[in-house]
Amino acid sequence: MDLKSKKTGIFRKKTSDIAATLDLSSLLDRYPNELSGGQQQRVALARAFVLNPQILLMDEPLSSLDAKLREKVREELRSIQRELKITTVYVTHDQEEALSLSDRIAVMNGGKILQYGVPRDLYFKPHDNFTADFAGRANFIELDGEPYIIRPEWFELNKTTARGDVEGIVKSASFLGDRTRFVIQTKTIEGKAIQTSITADLKTLDTNSLEAGSPVSLNINHKWYNS
Repeated sequence: MDLKSKKTGIFRKKTSDIAATLDLSSLLDRYPNELSGGQQQRVALARAFVLNPQILLMDEPLSSLDAKLREKVREELRSIQRELKITTVYVTHDQEEALSLSDRIAVMNGGKILQYGVPRDLYFKPHDNFTADFAGRANFIELDGEPYIIRPEWFELNKTTARGDVEGIVKSASFLGDRTRFVIQTKTIEGKAIQTSITADLKTLDTNSLEAGSPVSLNINHKWYNS
């Protein structure tokens, strides 16, 4: 086998492997105009990876995929990137993509970097309200005259007003499958409406009876000082 044939064989094997990873094997014989927008997006990703570049720039690469396929391709992207050890700059407005794919994140607003760090720091120790809001849902409130950021899951919801740090009334409840998100109109924190969420399968709290108008209380299990 000469060198050219050997290289061709390696390239075909690599193309086949990446096509299988991105669920494109059955589409290799199709023309571009026979592919959907999502399929064309995955082909573009495959073409980039198969060239094994030293640096890869991705600008919203998963934006045209449906939710389930986006999650699958996101996991495969991370796996391929780690396997090939390609330095990748990934641009996205999707918080979940940023947190799950990145080793480090630069949060930008108006052309300026507001915070640069590992995903956990951006989520648990944001430097400002913009970063906190990008990294996930957040409540911006004052306690004893000091500004704090509290994530919805940092509250513990009680079905009685006698046990919590903050009293309130349920304004709305949204069942989201793996969790239920509540908006609570508080009585003691400037009368603000606070977002809180709990997992839907908690054994310690039956949320089915919590409807708009139900009196509740909240315990604050964690908060981050917003300096």
